[in-house]
Amino acid sequence: MSKKMIIILIFVLIGALLLAFSTEDRQGNFMGQLNDQKFAQTALENYVNYVLDERTVTNFGFKDLKEAKSAKVGDPISVYYIPLKHLKEYRPETPATKLFIDPTKLFFPVHVDGEVRTKIEIIQMEGEWVAGEFGGLVFVHLLEDALQKLPGILKEHTISKSKTPVLVHVPALQASLLYIDAGDQEYFMTVTIYPERYRLEDGQLYKAELLLEIFSEYAQKIEEGIVD
Repeated sequence: MSKKMIIILIFVLIGALLLAFSTEDRQGNFMGQLNDQKFAQTALENYVNYVLDERTVTNFGFKDLKEAKSAKVGDPISVYYIPLKHLKEYRPETPATKLFIDPTKLFFPVHVDGEVRTKIEIIQMEGEWVAGEFGGLVFVHLLEDALQKLPGILKEHTISKSKTPVLVHVPALQASLLYIDAGDQEYFMTVTIYPERYRLEDGQLYKAELLLEIFSEYAQKIEEGIVD
């Protein structure tokens, strides 16, 4: 059997295991699926048990398999997207959230002894959770760094109250941002972006209207259908 076929069979097995677990919660109440946190932990455990081995485990941020088996998922972050079309149609009076595509994905940092090692995503399809991407060390550390800096940056801007930040991807511009709803004002903080390309500074907080006006300007130069 080819290596490619073995990998396909492994992912089919993981999907079957997750489906089996998603029909009933651990206390016996029929739910149709586990809640998102339990499902993500189950998905993580299946990846560790059926995909990782001693040769590949370090590629996912762990020291060894023993450490990987002790890993726990953290609190989820909702993942939104802004498509190119919405950027092209953006007007300054438009709230940032009107540009978002409703989230079908949750991002979970994966911790070992309180340290972030990697991440796992779960995706909702037809009302059921399925396992998404596992790994992505560079991005997860950039996001973790941004989340750690955010409270201090909010304090610098005298923002005392805000909702839990969410992750926003802008595929057409290869940008990832944290969206912060501070009640009477919306903000974005850059996570992964090429700031000089958009006349922005890395890791800074921007009023949503200012950043979206800049993004909209660049979006006009991109032909739809090529990206997004």
